[in-house]
Amino acid sequence: VVNKMEKSKLRKTLFNEYLKEKDGKNIIELLRKTQFIEEVWNNLYIILEDSIEEIDNNTNIEYIKLIDNYLIIKTYSNEYFIINLSTNDNYIFYDYENNHKINRLEEVKDIINNKNTTSFNYKNKKQILFDYYEQNKELLSLPKQIICKYKLGNAITFFVINLANGYSYLSFETEDQYIYEHLFLDRDLNPLKLQDIQSRMSLDEIQELLLKIRDIIVSTEIVPKEINKIINNNITKK
Repeated sequence: VVNKMEKSKLRKTLFNEYLKEKDGKNIIELLRKTQFIEEVWNNLYIILEDSIEEIDNNTNIEYIKLIDNYLIIKTYSNEYFIINLSTNDNYIFYDYENNHKINRLEEVKDIINNKNTTSFNYKNKKQILFDYYEQNKELLSLPKQIICKYKLGNAITFFVINLANGYSYLSFETEDQYIYEHLFLDRDLNPLKLQDIQSRMSLDEIQELLLKIRDIIVSTEIVPKEINKIINNNITKK
């Protein structure tokens, strides 16, 4: 049974699945060619953090979109910021338990009129935000993650590349949490939070993984078509 393997052997068996892929992009090349996605999001965060007190460097934005004359900003924790580009009105709505779809003007107005919606202050010129959004909306609408995943029995490994935030993580897990490990990496594939993982892996094992990670080939089928198109057309941020 897979989860009865010695832990280091199980990690190696799972990790070797990444190295079997031949048709795709080397992880280093992919990170280099998609760095502009992180840059375009970083610049958006700078504008927002400087303008909205409720947004800071811990805020994780899921999307930004324009509906009629409203800019909608949704976070992964289900915070909704609605900015009226025509007036001084701005609205904030929290619903940590439910995810609200906002694709039409009627749905925007439903949020605005919700009894739990309050107002917030937008400190700078909205035109700056709108112009930046208009110039970069194609890039801001791209998928924000690439996920490589392999499963052997009840054990699974996945390598997640967070394109918007510039970090990745490698995980090894079993259903019964016989192993449950996450190695966080920066854009250059250097380890973050190394101390957390050292309680489960030896330093030698971590170093071996860090060397081999650079040989990962990300399957062509895994990279979203929209990202491949942008890379191939050499479109960059404005």
